[in-house]
Order: sequence, then C-alpha cells, then structure tokens
Amino acid sequence: AHFVDDERFTTVEALLMQLGCKECIVQGGEKSPEERHLSDVFQRCGVLCSEVPKQHFVSKNVAQDMSRLLRSDEELQSVDKFEEETSSSALAAILQYTDVLANVSDHGSFTLADIEVGRFMRLDAAAARALHVLRSKGD
Repeated sequence: AHFVDDERFTTVEALLMQLGCKECIVQGGEKSPEERHLSDVFQRCGVLCSEVPKQHFVSKNVAQDMSRLLRSDEELQSVDKFEEETSSSALAAILQYTDVLANVSDHGSFTLADIEVGRFMRLDAAAARALHVLRSKGD
C-alpha cells in the first residue's frame, strides 16, 4: 500500500519496529540525501540494510513467479499490486535476493497481505526501547 510519509520517515520507522523487520533490500550505488537518511532509519531500528544491483529490481516475470509461490490463483487475481511498478520491482528484488523460487517445495505455500498503516500505533525506535515494548538485541 502507498502511504504519505514525512521527511524524517516516521511512518517507515514505525512500521519497521512494529513488524519486527530484520533486513531491508535496497538498490546499490550512489545514495541521494533522502536515501542516506532512510539508511539512518534502518540503522536506528536495527534493520540490516543489504544492497543489491539495479538488475534485481527488474519486474518482468513477477506475476508468473508469484503464481508459482502463492497458495491460490484467486489470490493472484485479486492482487493488483503487480501492475504498480514500485511494488512489483521491490517484489522482484526480494524474489531474486532470497532465491525462493529455487526450492520447489515452497511453491504454493505463500500468501500476500496488505498492511494497513492506520491500524498501527506509531512508535519509533526510541519510544519502543524506552517503553520496553519490543525485545531488544540483549533480551
């Protein structure tokens, strides 16, 4: 889902913390000031930031790949995310980075769900640590 965020990426930070993200895949190369700030957000949240080549973000066969991975064809047909360039290219990078298509036993065992940003309480990394809401690395 698309959402509006501010220049400090507070919504992204809250989602990273509340979803318990461990790793994020980003395009390698020269970084803009916004991308550097986003990298700082990842670091604050304890999220490993892995750089991958630009070629990983080519979304040519994403719909076909997802048809093999998702549990049902109905789920694939109801998802219009593959037509959005940003989400389909991000999904292509995830599929290539994890090499999930190589394990045939995983085919047909995945689901895809939307995250509703408005349903979450917005806690950033500092608030989550101060309130001891989420486990820290030392726990």
